[in-house]
Formats: sequence, structure tokens, C-alpha cells
Amino acid sequence: MGAPDDDPFDAAVDLVELLPPDSLDAAQIEAWASAVLAIVDDIAGLIDAVIPLPAPGADALLAGIEAVAGPEFAGRAHMARRARPAVIAPSPLLAVGTAQPVDATRVRTADGAVIAVRWTHADDTGHTMLLDIDGAEVTAIRLADGGVLAALAEEEQVGLIEVEPVALSSVRSELSAALRRPVHADEETWANAHLARARLLALGVDVVPDFLEPRRVFPGVDPDPDAASFCVAVLRSAVGPPAELPAGEQQIASRAAARVRPAEVSDATQEEADALLHLEWADWLGAVIGLVRAGPGAFARPIDLVGYVNRCPEVTTTIPKKEADHVAGCFAVATAEWSDLAIVADGRLTDLGRRVLPAMLVDVAHRERASSVGDD
Repeated sequence: MGAPDDDPFDAAVDLVELLPPDSLDAAQIEAWASAVLAIVDDIAGLIDAVIPLPAPGADALLAGIEAVAGPEFAGRAHMARRARPAVIAPSPLLAVGTAQPVDATRVRTADGAVIAVRWTHADDTGHTMLLDIDGAEVTAIRLADGGVLAALAEEEQVGLIEVEPVALSSVRSELSAALRRPVHADEETWANAHLARARLLALGVDVVPDFLEPRRVFPGVDPDPDAASFCVAVLRSAVGPPAELPAGEQQIASRAAARVRPAEVSDATQEEADALLHLEWADWLGAVIGLVRAGPGAFARPIDLVGYVNRCPEVTTTIPKKEADHVAGCFAVATAEWSDLAIVADGRLTDLGRRVLPAMLVDVAHRERASSVGDD
């Protein structure tokens, strides 16, 4: 995700080309732009890619980005709009970026509280932004058309306890306190994140909300039983057959193996999933052989693993210097639990680690061979 040839990037550009003229009002254009930005890391690249597109969607997206993105990208979107051929803008486009808060309502339900702020644009379109509050934290941010009660989910309406108008100044203070903690975003909140930041800053909230990307389930690697068998054979030749481990240590090996060439990546961000899937059999083989040969006490930091790969005579490929930091970052994600598992201590390999790491790779190989048999 993030490079111009990635699927989310292409999907965003396709959406721009397919958007019919005058199909969205000002509020919807801003929400749409926020959702597009949520799936693309390379926002600057997206803006540049949109400039030459003839479709009305290009003007709408650039206007939406200018309205909801941070200063750097809002300015870039503004300059991109000026670089496009002059056209007579449809009325919804003229109202993008004009939203003003109208009023606020606090709703208490059986499950907690919701603060609803109603916004309107210069063309009299608008929406309601609902912030779910649990204790003193914002847990979700939603957007909806219509009034407060119409915006509430059916289960919230059933559990409704109290609805009271509140001053915008009171909401501003309450949200400034609640948003000092990061918001663990669900999919809807993540899509609304850019728009929510813009709205909250316009409301006068004195902190910039920090949204944590949703953790999802991603497809893993395709099993490669031939490569798995070959790597185990090389491993045995290089460091000897893995030791027979007691049950407790075998469980540690299996836990570590879960982050090596996973068949499915669960409870992860896109960045974490990309890191786990980037590492190949050769990377793991070189890192484990190098560590086991170096022995207990050897450095086992992520960048050290890159060095072991490059110095391993059994591995015929090397990691280029320009990619070393990236691969080290991937190893950092994959080995994040090694300290908790006592495979490493203070960045160095332990006696336990020397025993379980070969078993870890054997466990991965067994999994890939078994998966391949199940697919036949």
C-alpha cells in the first residue's frame, strides 16, 4: 500500500474517473475525500495523478482533499486545482470547505454517551458528526445525514436514556480532554479520520486527534512445500538436526513460528502485515543459521539479522544496502515477541533461543507442507 502501482492507489484513481458530475453534495464530497485518503499512503502521488484526469471527479476529490487534509496536502491540492483547466464549478463544489458547526447534543444510552455536532455548508447541505464516548475516551466517530435521533443506530435508540442540547464551548472542552488519548479506530472511524480532524480543529478542539489504524485480518503467503523442504535440509546440514525439545519449549517455537511466513495475518495493521509477508524463506534461513552459529550472547537485533543473512554462505542472495533498514523493520515486526518468549534478552540470543529457533523453522516447514497437501 502506498506506491502508485498499488491496488488501493489505482482504486482511488478509478473512483475519481467514475464519479458522475453533481452526484455528491458538499458534505458528501468531503466525506468521500476522507475515505479515499484513508486507503492511500502516497497522498502527494494521488494528487499528482489526479491533475490530468478530465473527469468531474478530479475537481471534486481535489476540493475535498483541500478541505479535509492537513496543511501540507491541502496546499498541494489547492495548487493542483489551479493547475487544471478552468471550468464552471458545479454548485456543490463551491460549498466544499465552508462547513460551520450549528449546534451540539449529548445523548446518553444504555451503552455510554454520544456527542453529536451538526454541521452545515454554504449550500445548506450538511451532516451530523457523532462521537462515541466511553468514560473519558472517544471510541468511534461516525457521520450521518439528518438530525441526531435519525443518525443514531437502532440499538442506540432502543437504549436511549437522555437527550440534551449542549453549548459548543462545552463540547469543545470535553472533546479536548477526551482526544488526548489515541482513538483506536474501527473501519468507519478510519475512513472518517481526515474529515474528523478538520471538523474538530474547526470546532476549536485544542489537540490534533491521533487515530490508530484498525487491526484487520489479511491473507498470508502461499505455501511453498518444495522451498520449505529444501530450507529444512539446508538448516540441518548447517547447524545439525533441531534438538528434541520439551513440550514447553516446543510451544515457544510454535508461537515464534506463527509470525514466520503466516498463512493468515490476523489482528494486524496493513504495515505489520506487509512486513511479515515481505520476509522470504532465504531471509529466515540466513538469520537463523547465523544466529545459531554465533551462539548464545550473540547480538540478535533486527539489523543484526540482516547481517547474518548477508554473511550466510548457504544463502545465495543478499539484501542490498539500500534495503537493509526496510528488511530490518520487517524483522522487527516478526520478532516482536522474542523478548517475551525469552528467545532474546537485552538484544542478545539466549540459550533457549539457540535451541528453539531451528525448531521454529521446522514448524513453519511442517505447516506449509501440510497446507499444500490439504489443498490438493
